[in-house]
Amino acid sequence: MSGGPVAFYAPLKAPDDATPSGDRRMAQLLLAALERAGYGPEIACRLRTFDGAGDKKIQERLRAEGEREAERLIAEYGTRPPAARPRAWFTYHVYYKAPDWTGPRVAAALGIPYVVAEGSRAAKRAGGPWALGHEGAERALDAARLIFVMTQNDRPSLEAARPAGQDLVDLPPFVGTDSLPLVGEG
Repeated sequence: MSGGPVAFYAPLKAPDDATPSGDRRMAQLLLAALERAGYGPEIACRLRTFDGAGDKKIQERLRAEGEREAERLIAEYGTRPPAARPRAWFTYHVYYKAPDWTGPRVAAALGIPYVVAEGSRAAKRAGGPWALGHEGAERALDAARLIFVMTQNDRPSLEAARPAGQDLVDLPPFVGTDSLPLVGEG
């Protein structure tokens, strides 16, 4: 992958969110790892799509916001010179309570790979209160060219529903070091 930055998105919680959490920390570590590997990541989107209540109206609103954000980003990236456009889209933590409505659309429009770290499939959520979030997560996971599997608990469902051409790669636990700057720390 040569060219511009890697667009980074964490629909559960942005890496520079003001409230500390394990998800924010993991997003920070993934950003730092991408930076250290030379991919020049940039936070593409800060829209939080988390619905903890299983409220269809909230999920519908978040889907609409995610789709609008995708259109905004497609237009924005279209104004950049080709070498400055994202060369891939990387989403951290896709699941039924925090689907990615934005990344797959942007990646498809730009013709770039869509990559997910810590994707989770939950077929039992297909008909319940998170049905729309489940649908969004499934679509995003189906669109991914590559999924980094961060927990072996997720592997069986990811393998069972894996579309042709999709790679699953284990990403074992890792920790940050003092030499890796993390977003929001200083």
